[in-house]
Amino acid sequence: MKTLTIAVVALLVSATSVNADHHHKTWAKFFAGSWELSGEGVKAEMNLKAVAKDSAVIGTGKDAEGRESAWIMGWDSVAKRAIHAWFGDQGEHGRAIYEVVDEDTLRGPGLSHSSEGVMKGTVTLKRTGDNRYTVKWTNVTMDGEKADDRNIVVERLAKKK
Repeated sequence: MKTLTIAVVALLVSATSVNADHHHKTWAKFFAGSWELSGEGVKAEMNLKAVAKDSAVIGTGKDAEGRESAWIMGWDSVAKRAIHAWFGDQGEHGRAIYEVVDEDTLRGPGLSHSSEGVMKGTVTLKRTGDNRYTVKWTNVTMDGEKADDRNIVVERLAKKK
């Protein structure tokens, strides 16, 4: 009986790991494409591509003022989380480390450096449809002082024919 119990536990642990690993491939495929970001102080477009057998996403973007940025997100298969980093042509940069909350939600600590200062908070990516997701920064501080939460809506751009 002990052998059967250990085998069942091992199977459940393996199934959980496979399931956790599966989420990042689904997210990578979802992110691939062209997107428009809009929200508090944000208006930009970005183009993303799934790479490394859907274990990462890379891309570039441009905001309404013509400033360019680069974006990368990859899967940490040991810690079972997504590592996300972005860089802009004005020296701004940031990162977030997301845990999989459910098949539609990633959440984790974020840090962003820009001309506004150093912003820290909890970042939540929430898929709200096949062509839409939201980015929410909550519990935000700017240079150590409490700041307003930030909300960004991201919608897939129609494919050009």
